Formats: sequence, structure tokens, C-alpha cells
Amino acid sequence: MFLIKFFYFLKGYVIIEAYGKSVLKLISECAARGIKIYNIVRGERLRFAVCSSDLPELEKTAKETGAAVKVVRKCGLAYMLKSYRGRVLFPVGALVFVLFFAVASGFLWDIRIEGNDKITDEQVTALLSEIGVKPGVRLSKLPDAVTMKDHLIAGLENVPWAWVYVEGVRARVCIHEGTVPPVIVDESKPCDIIASRDGFITDMSVKKGMRMCMPGNAVNAGEVLISGFVELGEEKEGFEVHADGQVLALTHHEQTGTYSLSEERPEFTGAEKSIFEVTLFSKSFTVLKKPDYDYSITTESCFKPDFLAKHMGFSITKRTFREAVRNTVQLPYEWVLEYAKRDLTARIAAELGSFSRLQSEDFLVSENGGSITVTAKMDFTESIGVCVPR
Repeated sequence: MFLIKFFYFLKGYVIIEAYGKSVLKLISECAARGIKIYNIVRGERLRFAVCSSDLPELEKTAKETGAAVKVVRKCGLAYMLKSYRGRVLFPVGALVFVLFFAVASGFLWDIRIEGNDKITDEQVTALLSEIGVKPGVRLSKLPDAVTMKDHLIAGLENVPWAWVYVEGVRARVCIHEGTVPPVIVDESKPCDIIASRDGFITDMSVKKGMRMCMPGNAVNAGEVLISGFVELGEEKEGFEVHADGQVLALTHHEQTGTYSLSEERPEFTGAEKSIFEVTLFSKSFTVLKKPDYDYSITTESCFKPDFLAKHMGFSITKRTFREAVRNTVQLPYEWVLEYAKRDLTARIAAELGSFSRLQSEDFLVSENGGSITVTAKMDFTESIGVCVPR
């Protein structure tokens, strides 16, 4: 269907209105004489389109059948060129556009990065820039895909795979971030096991090294629990080992936070405003300014014609803002207190060592006008031993 319409556009076509008592006879005669009629619209007058080359035969048939016809509009490339005949600037402008498009499509104008979470876009673009991959560079000057991949993997941490797809004037960088590799302990190097925090020793097992404390002892953070120096005899002579073992202790954790009993929530007034951001050759500019009132982005749509986006980096982004006023809403006391307990518990959980087990907990609450201050106190049994080189 598209090809047929495009063919008629190139050849030129005419919009016709037919009226009178012999309209149906006119249509029948046109079909009999091979005059192709399409896009028929019924109304007070019958409207249809006909190829420009069939117009003389149509007018002759209308005269013979007694039907009245009227040319409403002439369309297509042929009539368009006639209307611009004698205007020098139009063909010159068209030629300049074609030349500009041909030259511009040979450069890289846009870099899109996908798959990165912890790694920022700036880190990736800086690495690519080191090997000449940046907006404005000729596509023929870009390094091959393997070189770009190797440079990204070598320059980024925890990236086992990366690839750069060059699509027209755009480079699409795909990155796969891996997990952080485990720390490999070199057991050939001597080390001590020290306390990571204050506590009371509850259980202790030594595999290598010398025991420096016993269950029931109180220890401070940084104190040696298992020494990597093993003494032989009373002369303090001995040898160094990589200390190994587990030390469990009763530890105390405390966190405090202040939480408001109210919050501001937006209430939309119904007023809204849309702005448009146009991107061309990696440069963006905004049509219309953002509204001065308090606003919230509610919708965002992006129009990217495939051909222009691929070869010129062209896109139009529409953002709609809705006006809002801020209202203070009182929150239920029980809800805020429950949220505070969860938040403080999560903060304490981030401090815990391995094999931790809760022994007791207590929450102290005090109200200060429009907020509450909550202190969480928790006792845990946890592993406090950490390995440090001697």
C-alpha cells in the first residue's frame, strides 16, 4: 500500500469532487475505460483521487455522462516542482542539505552507555576518549571493536565483558558488571588476629598461632586475640605463622536517629506545561523554559525517527510538568516509630561481623515537638577476629 501511494506521489495526482445526477454513471464509465479511482469519500459530493495522467480522460467522460466534476487540489512531486519553478534558493538549499547530510553521516555524534550500575558514564566516556572514541571523530578513524573492548575491560574494575556497537553516527557501549572477586588470603605470610570491636569473649578456637585471651575476658578493639608468633621455651624464642581461628564475643551496638512526625506531600493544581528538548549531532537545546512554579515530571516521551536518529543523532524529547503545592501531612505515631526501628536495625546490621546472633534489644524513644528521637541498643554474639599482617 505504501509503495502504491509513493508511486502516485511521484507521478502526481488530483483530488476531484463529482456531483450531479450522473455521478454513479461517471464511476461506471471510468471503471470501463480503465481510469483508476481511489480514496473515495462519500458526502454531499463524492470526493476521490485520480492520477494526473488520467485527468483529461476523466473530464471527457464527465462531459459525456453529464456529471459535473471539480478539481479541488493538485498533489504530488510533479506539481510541487512546478510551484518552485524559477525559485533558485529551493534547489540550492536541497543540494546543500544533501551534501551536509552526506558529510555529517560520516562522523560519530553520539555515545550511549548501557548496562552500567556502579560505573559512571563519565568513567566510560573518559576511557573511550583516550583511544579516540568521542563525538566529532570520523567513523573511519575509530579503532576496531576488539581494541575498544580490551581498553574498557583493562580500565574498568569488575567488568568481565564489554563491547561497542557502531550504529550509524551512534556508538552503543554495552557493559556487563561482574561481582566483586573474593579476597584471596596468602597463608604463607605471618599475621595476627585482632579484635574488630570491644566485647566479652564467649567462645574461642585456635587453629594456628598463640592464644592471647580466654573466654570471659573483656577485650578492646585492636587488641591481639591470637598471635602469629609462637613462643618456644622461656627465652621468648619461636617462629611466625599465619594465625587462624575463630573468636566469638558478646558485643554492644547502639544507633540514634531523629524522625519527623509529618511530611510534605505535593497536591496537583491541574496546571501543566510541556517543554521539548531537541538533540542533533550530540548537542541538545531546550525549546521553552521550565515553569517557575513547584513542579513534578509526570510524563516523558521521546520521538526518534529511525533514519535521522541513526545517521544524525536526531531526537525530540517531550517532558510534561504539573504544578503542585506542598501540603504538610501528619503521620501516624506508630508508623513513624516502626519505620525508625527498621532503619536503626538496618544500620546496626551493617556493622555486624560474621556468625552474628541477637541476644537482646531495647529502643528508647523521646518526643521533641514534631519529631521523635529513637535510640536502638542491641547486644549480639558475633565473630570479632580479623586478620592483620604482622
